[in-house]
Amino acid sequence: MKSDAIITSAANPRIKDLARLRAHRGKAAQDLILVDGPREIDRAISSEVELVEAFYCPTVLKHEAKAALERCRQRGVTCIEVAEHVLEKISYGDRRDGLVATAARPRRRLEDLRVSLTSLIAVIEAVEKPGNLGAILRSADGAGVDAIIVADAATDVFSPNVIRASTGMVFTLPVIEADGGDALKLLRDAGVQLVAAAPDAVTHYTDIDFRKPTAVILGSEAKGLSVVWRDSHVKPAKIPMMGKADSLNVGTTAALFFYEARRQRGAVS
Repeated sequence: MKSDAIITSAANPRIKDLARLRAHRGKAAQDLILVDGPREIDRAISSEVELVEAFYCPTVLKHEAKAALERCRQRGVTCIEVAEHVLEKISYGDRRDGLVATAARPRRRLEDLRVSLTSLIAVIEAVEKPGNLGAILRSADGAGVDAIIVADAATDVFSPNVIRASTGMVFTLPVIEADGGDALKLLRDAGVQLVAAAPDAVTHYTDIDFRKPTAVILGSEAKGLSVVWRDSHVKPAKIPMMGKADSLNVGTTAALFFYEARRQRGAVS
């Protein structure tokens, strides 16, 4: 394992690069992502995500972060000690775990998606808010969704916000970024039932037979689903609303659809 001297200056070129990466500048050139926190780093390691470097500050390193740092060392990741004010410059928000890692951006291709007779797939189109995307990923994990297609992404799927909001589930789940038209064609050709969450639908979501191989399609809260998904093969379905609001948060909608599918298929504890 390689080791470096302690970095004590926030003006260090490597730290400046990480700060630019944090601000979403230079991502394309470096093809790196930042991973904050021991839980998220552990899930990245368990999912065989390629970690590149780990930056830590011993004076603020928490117990869980120490264990994650040791796992990084065991994987041969370059571990670099930094001063506390340096770590603050590259950490996300109020994270104070004492550990930040860089990783190679995972690349998962649409053509690698395998559809079976029991497949439950989520299609998330142009969801803008990282918190909503992260919440959907957590619900997908809990309900046993097999794969997530992020169609025409409107936010960085591997941004620190999404990684944190998903508690690292963005690494453990097969999350595929794809063009919406390409995703529709693949799913339609594979014989997957396409069910779109739509507030103006006639059919209730509980009346859909989710025991078939199914893709649940969710659009952005601001714009809904694009014309791509207004296809004759797509079945719109709604959640009944008893109050004055006409729809739910997209994360809540996703959870209801996913868990209805799980209920119909038989819950596994």
